[in-house]
Amino acid sequence: MKIIGKMFFVSLIFILIACNGQENKTISTDKSTTNSTKIDNKMREKFDFDVYQKSLENDGIYNLPNKNTVYMISPPNPDYEKQKEDSIKNGSPAHFWEGDGSGFQYERLPKPSFETIYKEFGADGYIIKKEHFIGQNTKVGVSEYFDKNGNVKTIDEDKKCGKIKPIDALKFLETKGILNLKTGEVQQTTSDEDKFGLSFIEEKGHKYFVIVIKEGKSYDGPIGRGEPPAGSSIAYYMDGETGVVTSKK
Repeated sequence: MKIIGKMFFVSLIFILIACNGQENKTISTDKSTTNSTKIDNKMREKFDFDVYQKSLENDGIYNLPNKNTVYMISPPNPDYEKQKEDSIKNGSPAHFWEGDGSGFQYERLPKPSFETIYKEFGADGYIIKKEHFIGQNTKVGVSEYFDKNGNVKTIDEDKKCGKIKPIDALKFLETKGILNLKTGEVQQTTSDEDKFGLSFIEEKGHKYFVIVIKEGKSYDGPIGRGEPPAGSSIAYYMDGETGVVTSKK
C-alpha cells in the first residue's frame, strides 16, 4: 500500500506540473498574438499644465527638455462631466456639450526631422493616444492607444507601406527644392505653413502616396472679391511599390 501511495503521489505531481506548464504556454501564446500590454498608471504620461502655462506666455510655443517643440496645446478639463450635468439641468442644450473634456498637444521634433507627434489626454489628464506624423496626414513609427485600465495597444504604422516609404516621398520633395533633408529646412506658404502635404492611401490593394506642393503653380481658380490666392496646389502620386510618380495638373 505504501508503494502504491508513493506512485500515486508522484504521478499526481507530474500531472500538476504538466497542467501548469500547459496553462502557462496558453497564456504566453495568447499574449504573443496581440499588440497590447498593460502598464501601471504611474508610468503613463499626464498632461503638464505647467507646460501649457509656459506656452501661453510665449505665443503657444514651448521647447521641451527633450528638444521637441510644443506648437499647439489645449488642456483637458477634469470637471467636464460635472459641468455638463449641471449645465443641462439648468436648461442648456445637450448639443452644446458634444466633447468629452479631453485635451491635446502637438510636438515638432528637432531638425532635421520632419516628424510631428500628436498626443491626446483624457479628462483625467492621462494620455490616451500618441501618434507620429509626417506631412500632417501620414502616420509613421509606432502609434499607442491607452484605455483607463492601463492597457496600451500599439500599431506599427510602417508595416502598412509597401517597398516605398515616407522618406522616399520626402526625397522626391527635395528634388523639387521644397525641403532639405540634411538641414530640416522647408519652404513656407504665404500663410506660414509647410509648403507640402503628404498622405498615404491604400485602396483595392493599391498603395500610393499623395504628395501635394502648396502654391506650386499660379492660381487658376475662380476670382471673387479681394486678393486672389497666392497659388494653386500641385498633386503628385507616388506608387507605393515601384516609386513611379505621376502628376495631376
